[in-house]
Amino acid sequence: MVSGSRSWRSGRATSPGIHCPCEALYEIDVEFAEDTVTRPDVIVVCGALEGERIVRAPALIAEVISPKTASRDERTKFQLYREEGVGYYLLLYPRQTKAKVYRLVDGEYRKIGDFQRETCTIELPDCIIDLDIGKLWSR
Repeated sequence: MVSGSRSWRSGRATSPGIHCPCEALYEIDVEFAEDTVTRPDVIVVCGALEGERIVRAPALIAEVISPKTASRDERTKFQLYREEGVGYYLLLYPRQTKAKVYRLVDGEYRKIGDFQRETCTIELPDCIIDLDIGKLWSR
């Protein structure tokens, strides 16, 4: 287990009883290179974790967008995560109760769609997760 990690639960595996070797975490660093470290809002990693930070591309990264972080999250991190091979990138807009979901296909992000209260299917390497976007906005 990665020290300092915290679990985040908003989705569920689509096939009950099937082991999903992926874990959602927040407040943890992702080191893409010695000089490139980010701390995404939420990540999903699959497989065994080692050490105190993630040193490989997560299967999914989600960033909560605010006016202060919008440009960095929508442009700079979008490009970085694409180049580093992050499988899914979710941009979460709490003010608009909207999520933009992108999937990496042939080295480019392709938009799956904009979601507000729908369920979005995330196909990770070893499991499929139905992510209930509407639960993100529940208060």
